Amino acid sequence: MIGDDLSWMKVDRQSKRDHKTSTRRLARVRLDDPTSVAAAQRRTDQFWGVLGMGRQSNRITVAENAGDLVPLSILGALVHVPRIDGVLAFFTGTPPDINGLREPARAAMGPRPGKVWSLNPDGRITDMIDWPAHVQWGADCLAETVRHLAGGRPIAAAVIARSQLERWTYNIENHHEIEPVRNGEGTADWITRVWSVYPAIAIDMGQAWSDLSEFLHARGPLVAGQEWAVEAGRVGRVRYAPSSDTRALHERIGEIASATFRQVLGCVATIARERGREDWVPLLQSAFLISDETDRSSHRWPPPVVSWPMAPEVAFGGWAKTNRLAAIGYRFEVTQAAAKDRLAAVEMNRIVAAVAERRARASDRFALAWQNEYEIEGDNFQPGALPARLFRHIAITEAAEIVSGWSATENERVALLMAAGALRSASYFWLEDTDLSLPCIRTLLEQTCVARAWRMKPERAAKLAAQAPTRQSPARWIESAGWKRAAVVGRALGEFSHTSLRQRTNGARRLLTALQPEQPEPDPHAPLTARRYALDTTAYLLAHEVIARLEAADADLGSPSSLSESFRDQVTLMGAEEHEAMLAGLLERSFSLREHDFGLPDFGPRETAASKSDLGHDDVEVDAKAETVPDAAETNDTSGD
Repeated sequence: MIGDDLSWMKVDRQSKRDHKTSTRRLARVRLDDPTSVAAAQRRTDQFWGVLGMGRQSNRITVAENAGDLVPLSILGALVHVPRIDGVLAFFTGTPPDINGLREPARAAMGPRPGKVWSLNPDGRITDMIDWPAHVQWGADCLAETVRHLAGGRPIAAAVIARSQLERWTYNIENHHEIEPVRNGEGTADWITRVWSVYPAIAIDMGQAWSDLSEFLHARGPLVAGQEWAVEAGRVGRVRYAPSSDTRALHERIGEIASATFRQVLGCVATIARERGREDWVPLLQSAFLISDETDRSSHRWPPPVVSWPMAPEVAFGGWAKTNRLAAIGYRFEVTQAAAKDRLAAVEMNRIVAAVAERRARASDRFALAWQNEYEIEGDNFQPGALPARLFRHIAITEAAEIVSGWSATENERVALLMAAGALRSASYFWLEDTDLSLPCIRTLLEQTCVARAWRMKPERAAKLAAQAPTRQSPARWIESAGWKRAAVVGRALGEFSHTSLRQRTNGARRLLTALQPEQPEPDPHAPLTARRYALDTTAYLLAHEVIARLEAADADLGSPSSLSESFRDQVTLMGAEEHEAMLAGLLERSFSLREHDFGLPDFGPRETAASKSDLGHDDVEVDAKAETVPDAAETNDTSGD
């Protein structure tokens, strides 16, 4: 395989020593002071690369030493995952080595009816035979929520938690035959009503959904918890205890994800009951309470893998090769526990193995996608292009977090901070080949526009910020930023942001494909690069705002300050005119697509009580047990989505 040749990743020893020396110097830089940053930039070769990668690496180290980023409540839910894995693998007869890379690359990504340990990151199924794999995907998402919380990426965790809440809410409605969304009923009220069938769940799930939505729009008290990423990136730090705000944010995401996971457990219990194992139901529905630091340390949490992005050095490195064998061992162990009726004996500390097994599947998926791209590109394949792209994502993210501290207003500071966190989360998701990157890109676009509006039109921004949340839609911030022609891009990203009755991701994906610059000859593989282009382009919109603030700092500091010029030379690789031309081209193509037909909902319309009303909802039938929830943009919800 192409991944066996990693010579392009090698760095000479002198370069490594120079990088370490430069990184040590950064520990003395006062990043909240433009004068100190400008001085460091003048004396450090490749300053923005050293700064970006140094902060990224430091944050990973701090996260590995910060087990208290993960609420104990969600670890209690995670304890059930090894048992779920064992039950589903046993009932489906899935072999532990099903994801072995000996299979041809394309075939390994294809359908495997009725089997679990799926490589599909988004849980898509086409037939009821795949229902067990879809239920296991719910467990996969819980593990991924924990991973992102442990890595200090709450935006990623919130995106997963909200999408899972939406998806399993409709499963409850369908299973318990609850009346669909009523005429004039808001999404949050509908979710509250559906989850009220479970009195044992103490939290208001509709309010939970609203809290997650508000956070992803950079509104509400939870936003203050995003600060951890800034402080944890300070080079030279080994530990940084999360603040009370960060703890509150992670605790809220954790309790919502844990409550939602109760429905996944219920689905597994139903499968067990249908297969004649009523005796397993109490075991699957039992409560695990991890209540003290001793229990947490017994789990050896967090494993280092939670902080790593899925990059070539991970997918093709020694960890992946070793962990593939460990993953097969874990699958065999939990399957045998079910086969020999020893589920109760599955130890609590197997949650680390459960998370690592998901990372093994992610590395397999990455390796297969890498091989597929090599087969498509042939001699034009450029393996070094990916690390270069990831470097730009990291450098733009870290620079945005730094200049957020130089902002004139709190609103502008928060917008830049959230945009940076959204770019970091989107990049992680993009490497996982999941559509979850697109809701993050939506937050990135919206918050970049918020920051731009506060910079260029502060009075207009203040008026919009003073309005009710329902009046602060992403479309209005895009318009306030002066980028109204890009409104259709925000609309396309919005189609991916909710599991929705009116969800039209097929049409939105066609738009994102058409948004890419026209090539001399039609590219049959353009749909495969649509997500990447959306991510790169929106990252460069944020870079445009970063540069504007660096230029302002240069003007204040005077010669020889060259923060903006060095950022262009080292990160965007674009001069000012070229960057403006790129932006103009994006706006022109977006405007030309303003009449784009998003088509019918993905799964086809079905008449419901709501569809008969003037709201015009279309219900969507995915399968007999799995359906979706109403689009917040089409109901009377209060989140401004």
